[in-house]
Amino acid sequence: MDSIQLYIDADRILRLVFQDAVHPTAIHPKADHWNFVYRIYSDMFLLDSGLYSSNYFICEQRRILIIEEYHDSIMDKENIRVDDDIVKNLRLFDFKNCKTGKFSKLTGGSFLLQRLAGNKFIFSKQYSDKTLEYEVDITSIQLIDIGKP
Repeated sequence: MDSIQLYIDADRILRLVFQDAVHPTAIHPKADHWNFVYRIYSDMFLLDSGLYSSNYFICEQRRILIIEEYHDSIMDKENIRVDDDIVKNLRLFDFKNCKTGKFSKLTGGSFLLQRLAGNKFIFSKQYSDKTLEYEVDITSIQLIDIGKP
């Protein structure tokens, strides 16, 4: 699988590098329930130790990346039986201030990343039977330096 280039701004291009593919074991393999797992690299260096999907939102003007992050349990393939065994959250990378932080946990389902309006990030959580819209003030997310555990 090819790497995915993420253009943050003219000075920063990131790469999502494919690591693995995970499919819930109790669901037929032909069903479209594959979860492709990536790592984020800046130049040739691992930017962060997280495990990510290819679902992301970029705001070039503010040098922000918001990306869907898998919980580490995604790599325990034998215990991923159904979609509800997959835990995700959203991760914000603020490259202007070199900060990152997690927000909005989701078990099963998927995120629909929509837009940034001022300091509010609008997104939806999609489940098999419903979709719920949320907004988060990105200035309220607890941030740490990029590269810190």
